[in-house]
Amino acid sequence: MANLCTLGNDQEFTGPPFINTLNWTNPNDICPGPADAVAYKVWFAPGPDDEPAVLDYIDSDAITTYIHSLNTGLAGCYAISAIDSVGNESALSALVCVDNCPKYELPNAFTPNGDDANDFYTPFPGWRFVERVDFQVYNRWGNLVFTATDPALNWDGKSEGRELAAGTYFYICKVYESRVDGTVLRPEILRGYIELIRGR
Repeated sequence: MANLCTLGNDQEFTGPPFINTLNWTNPNDICPGPADAVAYKVWFAPGPDDEPAVLDYIDSDAITTYIHSLNTGLAGCYAISAIDSVGNESALSALVCVDNCPKYELPNAFTPNGDDANDFYTPFPGWRFVERVDFQVYNRWGNLVFTATDPALNWDGKSEGRELAAGTYFYICKVYESRVDGTVLRPEILRGYIELIRGR
């Protein structure tokens, strides 16, 4: 199995569509007896506990690569079955599951001063496979001034419509990642300081 996640978490990442490339061994090359496999079925399940369903039929034993294009992420589970010349189908291969590689990091400053540059507090570009967040910002007296569940955040430096003073704010962020097992809370809670800068 190959995809952008297998290249490493810091690789440039684009999508959708997201692409998983499957490769398997032709059973005619490894099984004793006559070369009788003539076709394959590719099976897919969204998660390891889901029932696989036929994704595609490949009408050639020589084709042992399949490219699967997905719209919502890379997570999923795959299996292959072989079909012989009289239509008999093998048992499914072992289910192979791939996972998303979530990425979500937060900066420590923004400048909501109306100059159209860094006016909104957002995650660093390239964040991916995050279902939702529980993001909370506090002022230096410990008062909650902003919350968000959308991973894009888009905080404009206001609290209930009022501009907040320049200064240092503290944030706590729980990150809920989209994984092959469903939506999973990241074990590490993000926390740190944000410098809200209003000077032009």
